[in-house]
Amino acid sequence: MGATLFERLTLHLHRSLGPSSPGVVGGLRDRDWIEEDLHEPTSEEQVASIRRNLERLFNTRSGSASACPDYGLPDLNDLLVGAGEHSQHIEQTVAACVTRYEPRLTNVQVRGNFSSPASPYGNKPDQVTISQSSGVPFLLQLEITGRLAAMPEQEVTLSTTHSQSGRFEVK
Repeated sequence: MGATLFERLTLHLHRSLGPSSPGVVGGLRDRDWIEEDLHEPTSEEQVASIRRNLERLFNTRSGSASACPDYGLPDLNDLLVGAGEHSQHIEQTVAACVTRYEPRLTNVQVRGNFSSPASPYGNKPDQVTISQSSGVPFLLQLEITGRLAAMPEQEVTLSTTHSQSGRFEVK
């Protein structure tokens, strides 16, 4: 999967101080595997990392991260009131959030699927119904498309579902 940011930074420190310097962070001299593990991530590794980042982003409510108050999505229950009329607003909100906090994706587009349990999609167990103030439940699925910034020819399509626990899962 590649070295973590911490490992890359400590390797850089190790290289700049030299291998004979005392007190190198965390016994780095014994960690030669770090240099072997440094490589350009493949498109599959990048997509997997983007998927994990989007799950964290979508499962964080804006306002809950004090260091970055606008990180995350607003409460979807607020956005889903009248989802039929406001679906474009929801798509734009999610697209803006992805564009701002996932720079590895460019040309981001979001398409929402808002359906009631009576729709042809039915009430699937891996989706949660989000009730509007009127009490009519909706199912929410999002499809996110974009291109990898490092490989613009590589198109990426991710889909989300809302699990029964109320968390987003990005696939």
